[in-house]
Amino acid sequence: MIINLDIRASQFNAFWRLPETDVAALYDFETYRRLAQRAEAVAIHALFDADSLGINPEDAAYTPSRIFEPTGYFSALAASTSRIGLIGTWSTTFNEPFNLARKLASLDHLSKGRAGFNLVTSALDAAARNFGLDELPEHDQRYARAAEFVEVIRKLWTSFDADALVADKETGLFTDPGRVHRIDHEGTFFKVRGPLTTFRPPQGWPVLSQAGESEAGKALAARYAELVYTGAHNRETAKAYRDELRVRAEKEGRDPDSIKLVQALHGAMADTRAEVEDYMARITALTPATDELRRWERMTGWDLSALAESDPLPPLPDPRSTNNYQTQLIRMHQMVESEGITTVGELIENTRQRKHSKLVVGSVGEVADHMQDWVEYGAVDGFVVGHGDQTRYGVDAVLDKLVPELQRRGAFRTEYTGTTLRENYGLPAAP
Repeated sequence: MIINLDIRASQFNAFWRLPETDVAALYDFETYRRLAQRAEAVAIHALFDADSLGINPEDAAYTPSRIFEPTGYFSALAASTSRIGLIGTWSTTFNEPFNLARKLASLDHLSKGRAGFNLVTSALDAAARNFGLDELPEHDQRYARAAEFVEVIRKLWTSFDADALVADKETGLFTDPGRVHRIDHEGTFFKVRGPLTTFRPPQGWPVLSQAGESEAGKALAARYAELVYTGAHNRETAKAYRDELRVRAEKEGRDPDSIKLVQALHGAMADTRAEVEDYMARITALTPATDELRRWERMTGWDLSALAESDPLPPLPDPRSTNNYQTQLIRMHQMVESEGITTVGELIENTRQRKHSKLVVGSVGEVADHMQDWVEYGAVDGFVVGHGDQTRYGVDAVLDKLVPELQRRGAFRTEYTGTTLRENYGLPAAP
């Protein structure tokens, strides 16, 4: 199975309040360098960083903010590792293809072929206001821009032929100009001449990943993504999504095996269920309900302050009716249905410790059972594990106990099979 590690995220917003959490370490690069090296030692496929370009001040009141921009952050990690993949998040709404093509080509060269590009269209109006807009562009327009963005960036990455470097000392010819090409792209959103100013990346282009379960998101994934994330709450929903993606990919002329689906797996684990349940009780007691209330109000437009916890849950809005949170609302519909939630209080309690994704809490063996079951059922190809708590119930448990248990069962590899991220995922080479 594929296992990526979400290197900075914690599914528990209040984890920093635990006595055992070193808050200063959250903003110390050494913490992540050591974590990356530990993950590489057990053959984790890739580190993943879900970056964001905006934050609301009220959210910052309770949750640690991010400090590292992924390009520089992962470039530094590339120098500290040799085999593990490095997948950062960049917005196609608030970047230009040429600039980002250079950055990611550089990261792929610096890491010798281990870079990944998680493309997002951004979901917060707070991000739009950092780039001169009052609100995000319309949802489908953002996805149309994203599709053209990928077309342009792939043209730029391949604007140097693989054999363009000649370096003939006798003739003085360094690069064969016949093997370097302008792209002369003119589209709806971009006009880019090219070529790129950097040689072709070692992988051809970085591995492309994406997480979006709206209709526009699924269309984008089927056409371009090689790694797709899902927050499905049960294996049947995940398998249906995986099957749909494979059919859509085939209609786009792609090999269905060239697209991998991974579940966003959040939770906590310990040697025994009793121990992890004690941890969950501690973390829940530290989590303000107001944090979840604000999230729900933003996504649904509800005024939960006017409702009692015993009140019936209002009907969830149609995900297609929102410009900001279509994927999150799709997952919330799944959660409400699968968990049988009927009241406002049940909703708050159920979402207090999760971020729109499946929460798996139990012993190390139980979490390993869940992962094996989903893969063997054909629901997913693997997982991005978001056990970001810097405690023995979070990332330490993943690296020191969960992965060794999966390796003992023969469910996860014990060493890297290739040198590039593509090779380690079993993905075909980019053109």
